[in-house]
Order: sequence, then structure tokens, then C-alpha cells
Amino acid sequence: MSYYFVYAIKSLKDRRIYVGISRDPNKRLKEHNGGDTKSTKGYSPWVLIFIKYIGSRIEARKEEKRLKSGYGKEFLKSIPCSSMVERLPVTGQLPEVIQVEKRGEFGEVPKG
Repeated sequence: MSYYFVYAIKSLKDRRIYVGISRDPNKRLKEHNGGDTKSTKGYSPWVLIFIKYIGSRIEARKEEKRLKSGYGKEFLKSIPCSSMVERLPVTGQLPEVIQVEKRGEFGEVPKG
């Protein structure tokens, strides 16, 4: 079975938020910060502010669309990225995505 993640990153340059899907969020974050993505190239560095495990590509696209909606963007804007910035090592390398919990709507842990 395939799996996907919906992720959101925030630019430390101008605080803009980018939402996308990927099977490998660590690799994707490195691509964004390496200038390999046209739409995010001029706004690095980026930090990961949200990640959610989604089973299928179709469901991941639906969640991506929801997060790009008005309500979804407000939710993402409410996530502080200062905690991510504080954890950046002196070397300038970005932290890896260590663990991803299976989460429900907009990141809350499902009950049951």
C-alpha cells in the first residue's frame, strides 16, 4: 500500500506558508531549502511546521486542498515556528522529521 504525507513549511525569510504532499518529507524539505523547487526557491530557509500521515494520494490531495483553504491557512498560521527556529543546530542543518503520528483533522490525534 502506498502512503503519503501532507506537510506545511514556513519561510523564515517572509513567513509565507507552503503546503504540499510527499512520500518523503525530509527529502522534500531539503529540496525546498536547496532551491530545487521553483515556487519556493527565493524564500528559503524553510522550516517544517506541520506534517500529517495520509494513506492514499487521493486523500492526501484532498487534505492538501483543505489546508490551502481559508480555514486551513488560518490553522497553519496559528502554529508558531519559533520553536522550530530555536531547535536549529549551529551548523545550519535543518532537523529531520523524526516521528510522525497518525493524526485526524488538522493535526489532532484521533480518539479511539
